[in-house]
Amino acid sequence: MKYEDTKIEITGSHSFENNLNYAVHNSIVAIQNGATYIDACIRGFGAGAGNAPLEVLLPVMDKYGYATSINYKKVISEADNVTDYLVSHAPVTSPVNILTGLNKLFSGFEKPIIKASKLNNIEYSSLIFELGNRKLVAGQEDLILEVAQNLNK
Repeated sequence: MKYEDTKIEITGSHSFENNLNYAVHNSIVAIQNGATYIDACIRGFGAGAGNAPLEVLLPVMDKYGYATSINYKKVISEADNVTDYLVSHAPVTSPVNILTGLNKLFSGFEKPIIKASKLNNIEYSSLIFELGNRKLVAGQEDLILEVAQNLNK
């Protein structure tokens, strides 16, 4: 299957976040199921654990026979240099990212969760589990502090 007209969108998306290191896998499954836009960025830069890393996704797509107009060898080469001019380090999967991923929470919640748990002297894991139970979605960051305060009572 040729994928020459594929547009790779350089933005964030919940289904392609890398909290559980499934972003590339989920992208391939999405393509196999008809997706025409795949969310990726170089070195996986994005909130929390990051997004699908473009320099990994492109060669995997090639291996599966999905051709793009992007030269993945150039992208891989640039991925080595990007921390020199973009940011100092690439995202990594941390325990808080794993827990937010398992609880189907937006990875952008990481900083507010850490802050709210410290302010209220509670374990961030307890807060994450409660937020997951409440099925919070992006845009509900203001509720994180409220939930943390309730857990502290």
